[in-house]
Amino acid sequence: MKSFGRNEILAKQIMRELAAILLKKKTAEENIVISITDAELSRDLKYCKVFYSVLGDEQSRQVIDDYLKKHLREFRAELATRIRIKSVPELQFHYDDSIVRGQRIEELLDQIKKSDAETGN
Repeated sequence: MKSFGRNEILAKQIMRELAAILLKKKTAEENIVISITDAELSRDLKYCKVFYSVLGDEQSRQVIDDYLKKHLREFRAELATRIRIKSVPELQFHYDDSIVRGQRIEELLDQIKKSDAETGN
């Protein structure tokens, strides 16, 4: 059984709270779905990299990227009211393209299977 350190527990809590904050707030485009996929805290708890994904095209991603950067202070202030910690870490949002890469790999594997089936391999 894996034991979780304080950083990992706090990172997961930040992740959950930010997801809840984003659900509560109205985004610039209401039909764009944002998912918080991961959070990584620095050892000194001063910085937190928050990874997110967007369901949509490149334009949707850019809209959300701008939205997150514009409201960074608000998210941090809201976190301060939700998490009991001496100092809320500085947030840094990073786009997580792992879902898109995973979908592309799935497509390539499907193409390989299809061509193998056609050639009889």
